[in-house]
Amino acid sequence: MRHILLVTVTNYLGSTQFYLTQTHLRILICIITLSALSVVAGVGAFVWLAKAHNDVFDQAQSWSQMNQQLEQQNQQGLAMEQRVRKLQGILGTQVDEHFDINLIPQMQQKTQTKRTLLTLIPNSWPVVQKSVVTSSYGQRLHPITGLNQMHKGIDIRCVQGAPVLATANGVVARSIKAPGFGNIVTLTNGYGFSSRYAHLQKRLVKRGEFVYKDQVIGLCGSTGLSTAPHLHYEILFLEQQKNPWPFINWGLSNFDGIFKQVKELQWQSLIKPAQLKTPKQQQ
Repeated sequence: MRHILLVTVTNYLGSTQFYLTQTHLRILICIITLSALSVVAGVGAFVWLAKAHNDVFDQAQSWSQMNQQLEQQNQQGLAMEQRVRKLQGILGTQVDEHFDINLIPQMQQKTQTKRTLLTLIPNSWPVVQKSVVTSSYGQRLHPITGLNQMHKGIDIRCVQGAPVLATANGVVARSIKAPGFGNIVTLTNGYGFSSRYAHLQKRLVKRGEFVYKDQVIGLCGSTGLSTAPHLHYEILFLEQQKNPWPFINWGLSNFDGIFKQVKELQWQSLIKPAQLKTPKQQQ
């Protein structure tokens, strides 16, 4: 047997020498190679497992984000449906158990019709903030003359110099100073309506001028027969005064209520059924 390599092994008992043959050397090389391969394979497996763990973690995060996005979209959808149902209630559209998206064109048409009427017919408060009505519409004792007479508007308390607002689009029919009303502005609005604002400290519009809803047309004052700063406000239909109270509280949320409160007007001829038809009905 041919000796290839002399190996010396030393321990506490002493030293021992032996020769490795070619076969032994080959076996040793195989063991070392296998050990190295095992180490490499272990490291590779560890790297693969780490990468797989990261991929699973990233995928879990992606799923979590997708679930969050879906939950947000679901919440937004529910919130939108609630708003639409609320809008249905405001517009008087039938609220069913299941929301019908085909109702949206009809709702839009109804909304546009109502907004147009609320732009052209006097409504809302003629002052910036809701205030106290110091004298209502109807019979009363005049605070200065003491006579029992018809009060054809309402008196709204306001601060001297506070803005007075137009309650609908219109044209200034009068902007004058009168003995009883002091500074007074009268607007011709739509559909036969007009509105009157009296006892103003100052008039800010002229006759023939176009004005828009919520435009400042004057300042609150105490001119004419007046004991304190206030706004005398009237609403007229075909030059006949109407109680302004139902009109100043009129809006989208209680749109149909005024038809019951002001019954003497022919509202049904104003709001024609054809205007409120759905696209299917029009076909």
